[in-house]
Amino acid sequence: MAVQPEIDAAVDEIVNASIVPGSEKKPIKLDLDNLPLSESIKIKIYREFDYVVQLLDFNHKSYEIFRRWYIDSKVFYNIIIDKDNVSDGIKEIVPIDPLKIKKIRKVEKQNEKAGNQTIAVIKKIEEYYLYINT
Repeated sequence: MAVQPEIDAAVDEIVNASIVPGSEKKPIKLDLDNLPLSESIKIKIYREFDYVVQLLDFNHKSYEIFRRWYIDSKVFYNIIIDKDNVSDGIKEIVPIDPLKIKKIRKVEKQNEKAGNQTIAVIKKIEEYYLYINT
């Protein structure tokens, strides 16, 4: 629907009201004040949050990221990690088209007797996302 000019204009107004481009302030902020964590752990979380914001280039691309989320209602990213040196952490975050992601949910059931009835009991649930490159 966002390709229609009227809808596109409405989406732009909503995104403009949510994200202020060109502002010197950061568009997002992490607040851990009410969490029962030690200050050293909070500092580590803040540091990692700032690193992910930097990888996303969120301060410059916040308008596009928020708009994509608002239109598609979800945003997927491929997180790239160096397999040879996992302790270095995330190297890159690449956006993925949500139309190319499919959630797969496998439910393993087992029939068990309960008195005179047989009922299906869920033993295991496996959930993952499948990227379909078409």
